[in-house]
Amino acid sequence: MSAFLLQIKSKQIIWPLLVTAFIIVSDQITKAFIVEWLKPQGTVSIIGDLLRLTFVTNTGVAFGMLTGIPYVLTIPIVILIGVIIYYLVKTLGQSFLLTLALSLELGGALGNLIDRIRLGYVVDFVKVPYWPAFNVADSCVVIGAIGLAFVLLWQDRQPRDANPESSPS
Repeated sequence: MSAFLLQIKSKQIIWPLLVTAFIIVSDQITKAFIVEWLKPQGTVSIIGDLLRLTFVTNTGVAFGMLTGIPYVLTIPIVILIGVIIYYLVKTLGQSFLLTLALSLELGGALGNLIDRIRLGYVVDFVKVPYWPAFNVADSCVVIGAIGLAFVLLWQDRQPRDANPESSPS
């Protein structure tokens, strides 16, 4: 029986791994492009001051918090990635949105971890007014968090008395 479940789960994990891999590759390609093309120029306006591309290094976590300690932050990030992988595998097949949200979180976390280990900082480059610069991985983490919030707060809500036998006829 467990071999059967393992076979089912191994088939179910393919698309989340493809989503995760696509995010990592997209994130790394965009960052490499920004480093090569934009770093020498600094900032390029796309839509006036509404949308700019600008090369920024972030040694902290989200929104530049806890800057200056990139390698200390690596350990909790690796632990968080382990937790995401655990829940991704554990909840496979329960909900498409949950699996997608966890895949987005995983891809984003791994994309930024690669920068943190390889460079000692994360490359950010999308800049909109009143918001810190961000990248593809950051966007996926935020979208994944919104998806997780939706799943946890609304999607799987059942009425407390969902047993049809106990409802009055």
